[in-house]
Amino acid sequence: MIRRTRPALASGCKLSLLLLCVLLLAARVTHAAISGEPVNCPASLQAEETLCDGLDNDCDGRTDELDPVAANECNTGLKGACAKGYYQCHPVTKARVCTGPKPMPETTNGIDDDCNGVVDDVPNVATAIVSRAALVRATGISASLTNTYEMALRQRGIDYDVLSTTAQFDNAFPNLRDRYGLVVIPGSANSNWLTAARRTQLESFVSAGGVIMIFNPDGGASFNALAGIGSITARADVSYLRIDPAAQAPILNQVDTVEELNLYLNGFVPDIKRDARVMNLGSATNLATFYTGASGDVSVGSGIARRKVGLGSVYTFGFDMYTYVSYTCYINCFDPSLDVLAMMLRDGLREGCQGHSVVKHTVPGFEDSILFMSTDTHDYSDTVTGMLHTVNEVTPRPRISFFVQTTTDDTDPQVIAEMCTLGQCPVGGHTVSHLETFNTVPLGTGKESLATGYTGTFDESPGDCTLYGEIKVNNEILLRATGSKMVMFRSPYLMLNPNEYPVLQELGIKASSSLAIGDLKANLPVDLSLYENLQGIFKHSNVYEFPLSSEDGLVIDGVRQDLAPQNINWFLGRWQYNVLQNRRNGGMTVVLDHDGWGEGPRNEGIISAKKQAMIAMFNFAKSQGIRYTMAMNEFTEWWISRIGVKVSSSFKSSTGYTGTLTGAAADTASFTLEFGDAIQSFSCAQCGAFSISGRRVVIDLLRAGVSASFTATVGGSSNPPQSSNTPQANPSTTPAKSTTNAPANPTPTGPPTNPPTCSGATRASVVVNSFSSASLFANDLGLDMSDDGSMAGFSISGGRASLTSKAGAYWYTLLAGATCFDATGLNGVSLKIRAPPGTTVNLELHTRNAACTTVDSRLTVALASYAQAQGGFSTSIDRTIVVPFSAFGNVVVSRLHAIVLSGITAGATVSIDDVTLTGCPTTPAPTTTAPARSVTPTPAQSVTPTPSSGNQCAALVVDSFTDAVISTNNLGFATSDDGTAASMSQTGGRLALGLKAGTYWYSLLANANQCNDLSRFSGFSFSVQAPAGSSFTLQLQYRSASCTGWAGSSNVQISGLTGAVQTMTVSFSQFSPAVPANRLFAVSLFGFTGASSVSIDNLSFVC
Repeated sequence: MIRRTRPALASGCKLSLLLLCVLLLAARVTHAAISGEPVNCPASLQAEETLCDGLDNDCDGRTDELDPVAANECNTGLKGACAKGYYQCHPVTKARVCTGPKPMPETTNGIDDDCNGVVDDVPNVATAIVSRAALVRATGISASLTNTYEMALRQRGIDYDVLSTTAQFDNAFPNLRDRYGLVVIPGSANSNWLTAARRTQLESFVSAGGVIMIFNPDGGASFNALAGIGSITARADVSYLRIDPAAQAPILNQVDTVEELNLYLNGFVPDIKRDARVMNLGSATNLATFYTGASGDVSVGSGIARRKVGLGSVYTFGFDMYTYVSYTCYINCFDPSLDVLAMMLRDGLREGCQGHSVVKHTVPGFEDSILFMSTDTHDYSDTVTGMLHTVNEVTPRPRISFFVQTTTDDTDPQVIAEMCTLGQCPVGGHTVSHLETFNTVPLGTGKESLATGYTGTFDESPGDCTLYGEIKVNNEILLRATGSKMVMFRSPYLMLNPNEYPVLQELGIKASSSLAIGDLKANLPVDLSLYENLQGIFKHSNVYEFPLSSEDGLVIDGVRQDLAPQNINWFLGRWQYNVLQNRRNGGMTVVLDHDGWGEGPRNEGIISAKKQAMIAMFNFAKSQGIRYTMAMNEFTEWWISRIGVKVSSSFKSSTGYTGTLTGAAADTASFTLEFGDAIQSFSCAQCGAFSISGRRVVIDLLRAGVSASFTATVGGSSNPPQSSNTPQANPSTTPAKSTTNAPANPTPTGPPTNPPTCSGATRASVVVNSFSSASLFANDLGLDMSDDGSMAGFSISGGRASLTSKAGAYWYTLLAGATCFDATGLNGVSLKIRAPPGTTVNLELHTRNAACTTVDSRLTVALASYAQAQGGFSTSIDRTIVVPFSAFGNVVVSRLHAIVLSGITAGATVSIDDVTLTGCPTTPAPTTTAPARSVTPTPAQSVTPTPSSGNQCAALVVDSFTDAVISTNNLGFATSDDGTAASMSQTGGRLALGLKAGTYWYSLLANANQCNDLSRFSGFSFSVQAPAGSSFTLQLQYRSASCTGWAGSSNVQISGLTGAVQTMTVSFSQFSPAVPANRLFAVSLFGFTGASSVSIDNLSFVC
């Protein structure tokens, strides 16, 4: 039942603490147009707007807005890659102009990059060129003046060094060209710092082909000489920076839309003016001009200049390129102002590398761009179900980023739980009370919780609401309903509280989407710890902001107009325009499409139109090759890991690319390198499976901390003929990349009475899927697993995979890449499964031909009979099913390709764990409730407290419980009770567990499919307080020799407890069986007896 009709939406106009809301877009859009009434529509309509004549020629409510589509292609008059552009309507002259790419250094890719009419006439590179940037923080320049440039370099995947001391300058400057392709000097560096010697060194770097980018020079003689300018005048009345469309410079390669060519600097906030440094040119040439006046029609001098020196360039900017304080629009528009800086840095590096740069791509995969469709909803909404089920209308299944308001009086989690069922969890938060005055809510104490009675308000009056309460309790309810904490947040009405971002950081929430594009003009995640504008709001919080560029409503003359059947084309036109432009720039598009109808009485037409719009956007993204199957929370984790990966690379014509990848703190799935040239071959022994398409190489799973050397040869085309060392995802409904003519058993078979058994295994079992990682795409072998979008729901949580079936659905996990998996010495497949009684589930084994090049058989066994031997399927109790290879008939075990689950009863939800190629015991292995695949504890020695030995070696502290984040330890890895404890809290530097039957707690020591080598230590120490006479088991869990799956655990019984705080030190020799300390991955406590609570502290490995 809907209890409120007030929309959870951005009002379209707000005071965002520091920003004055000026809706220029709304001033241009008439009420009639947004209402769907024909305005300025000619008698004869165009299928696509192509004219700049003041008419809405396709009658979609948008006048003189030309999309970058085939109908608007034009010839720029240049050659090669520069020849094709798109017509656009100039914002001032209103004339139709043809804009396109600018010449770049020539590379080997089948394209005339430098636009000279000759393809692939690539100059020889005899001396290695290093693809790396130096960010120079000159003496006297604070980090606050350079941080945003660090963020922009990270956004575009450029690895860099910060040079900030005299020693670093003196060490690097004499041989800059041997180290870098790009040098960035921001922050009004003082000419006294640029000595004659340093200037000579910088000019030598440029003459050899390097690129220097100087921002806001001080006007001193040395910088003027380096930049090729005569003098500088500071002015505060500049309104626009306009880039000359005819300018031919590599840094302008992608700056080719009217929004990018006309940057709005200062406007309607007279007390927040940004000075511009207007340049009087000397030997440099002008690339962009400053303008003044409300409409920017009076030129005042050069704003960007280029000085050519030998093979390289010095670019000088009279503006910092990021402190934009005014906007031409607020929402439902394309504003790439901040993107322009990052794109220029990327293309400056490419110029400085003579085209042969290597950067980290902005998307996990080959796609150019990514679309995030988001919805603000509430836990009592009955309309969100319709929006939720749009994911079943598109294949592969999309991901929606849900931001959920959770009221404390609503105890039915059905709506939220259904999100998880359909694979849309984790979800984001949207507060408890959805206050229109959220920006003025007091901070609170930090102790607010459901347990302390925080309720929020039910009528949107602020009452006793606090910021902590609104976010923490929202988080609590979502955790209770979904099993996952929220990792992203959106403030109600996009109203920003001055303490909001520090609280998000404190609670471990890494992503926010609470600003519109008018506030934050970026189409990639903005690192708020580095972005130096608006720090009165952000306070350098460790949070990534995803600005909204599109929304399902607009306020005109104080009235909100919602997306509706009569205006759906207007909204879709603007949303799709943003998508197309962001695809060209490698950016993201964030859309907010509510599940409700807005103000007033319920309107089914609006509800239906919004659902229709979401499906249309997913299909549009699919048609344009844009990724839409990832939510903001997943992307944030990937983005953080991507930034953490370090890339060192160089290029020579004789050898191609060589380099090293250093893995991030966590595994990075679909890590994508983008080279300057088209790649013919790629070699990397430590990278695992990868794929090649044009200039991009996608590594399926780059392991955390790995040091991986690579080489890449160039050749071929930038078009996507694909080379790969592992099969790629198959969008069809054929499971596991099988060939359509592969034979299969005519009828799934299963043992009618007693399941066959097996024996005689000669090698250790191989864990294929432990689901200990949250990845939906990689198994424990580092290979693909997926449902290809065929399931109604597919999610991983708590170390299990949940599959909700529909007709034709399947799930697969690969056993090998481009070859076969040899299972000789193994005897079968085992898995743990929960399913409703009577469910049909088939297990398939896929094998390859003798040459291991194609799949040639699919052999099927029904699992119901195996479950029947244990009393049938159950939804609450695992059935451990072991299927010997003999049950599949004449399977060739040396040529295995994949394990597949198929034929699951439509609508049924099954949960699986521990998919293993096994030595096949004749009885199911015992299980326990301990996490991370531990086994039932074997008898172990009892340990009584031992006093500290006084050993002074440096212990490794796993968890000291001194920070505010209960879900991670001091090593940055997850800790949890998986909801098994009666209570869990962290106070006074200790963790307290309220105990009940089956309680366990664990702390990870490594990421999925990784080990932590702790063999330098001799034991484990911790502080504990528990009742006298109680006991519990301490367990160390370890992985296989290859660190690709769980292998076992070593246990010790903890006893001799007195009720006081005691320090326990347990040597590895006291565990049973012996501890393989070089491949540990978790510490666990379980098997509590004689106690209702226990507290622990200072978990450490000791010498």
